Amino acid sequence: MFERTVNASCTKSGQLTFGFQGGALAAKAYHLSEAGIWVAITALKNRYWNALGIGDPFKESHPIVAEINPPKSDINRRVSGLFLNDAEGSVHMAHRGRVGGGRKGIGLSAFREWYPYPFATVDDGGAKASVIMIGGLQDNDFIEKLAEFNRHVAAFKCEATAAR
Repeated sequence: MFERTVNASCTKSGQLTFGFQGGALAAKAYHLSEAGIWVAITALKNRYWNALGIGDPFKESHPIVAEINPPKSDINRRVSGLFLNDAEGSVHMAHRGRVGGGRKGIGLSAFREWYPYPFATVDDGGAKASVIMIGGLQDNDFIEKLAEFNRHVAAFKCEATAAR
């Protein structure tokens, strides 16, 4: 459902290779020009790898700003992405707030303190979890909410590294 939603808003898509600390991964990339972002999606063994960035990945370098990597099934609290169902059966995307990048000053605690909106408390398989609610996949403004989350992560990383 997430990939269909992204695909419906994209202006261009194709296969690209994305580099990150510790390796690289080929994935289907979607440029969402109206939102000013790109999304890369692929399935790994136990989770979905959903990377986000800013700009057009087909015209310029494509550094990863954020990842939202929900498990394929069950609950995996070691990954930062998750899908949640509400009482009406709608599917929502959320993020646990762990942002990385391999640089000092970037991490869960610092991001939690910096993030301008409150985290929501949700039922996470019988346990309570504090998450960022990105949005409902069926909502008309989901792509804008996804882009807003991506812009917040980019701004946080920029400020955190500039403050060093």
